[in-house]
Amino acid sequence: MLCVLLWSECERAHVARILPFFPANHFYYFMESLRNFVGFEAEPKPPPTFMEQVNETFQLSYTTRIVVFAVTLLLGLCCCFIAATFVYMPRTFAKWYTLGSILLIASSMFLMGPWKQMKTMFHRSRALASIIYIFSIIGTLYAALHLQRLGLTIVMIVVQVLAMLWYGLSFIPFAQEILKGSAKQILPL
Repeated sequence: MLCVLLWSECERAHVARILPFFPANHFYYFMESLRNFVGFEAEPKPPPTFMEQVNETFQLSYTTRIVVFAVTLLLGLCCCFIAATFVYMPRTFAKWYTLGSILLIASSMFLMGPWKQMKTMFHRSRALASIIYIFSIIGTLYAALHLQRLGLTIVMIVVQVLAMLWYGLSFIPFAQEILKGSAKQILPL
């Protein structure tokens, strides 16, 4: 009887696999209540690490993540459409379009989670496109807001759009290779 009371987590999981008719959580609570009844204290849990505390603090429910994803996605698309009305004013276009790009990245971070999004963005197949995309966003804002240079702003917008296109194509199998092959056929490279 004493051996049953002192079982470890591993042994509880093993018994739960052996006895499928006795669900693991019921078995766990049964053993805990039996321990408390006999007078044994529960196993002390180690204090959570800093990253566990951060993850627990920022953990959102599935429904909340979907709602926030939809809202930020719609806001990002609205900003991009608003930017399209300012094509004749490159600085204003750059501001709205870059805000839309940032909101689109944020929306996918809410859907996937920030760490998984970063791992996906910096995967071997799309790391270069991600780096160029992020630096083009920063460069567009710098050229439009700080330097206020029209020509450089237009160049940064073009780089940002091309980097976003290349980044987006990295999610479609063989899309980058098809685009490279088409470019070789059309352009004299």
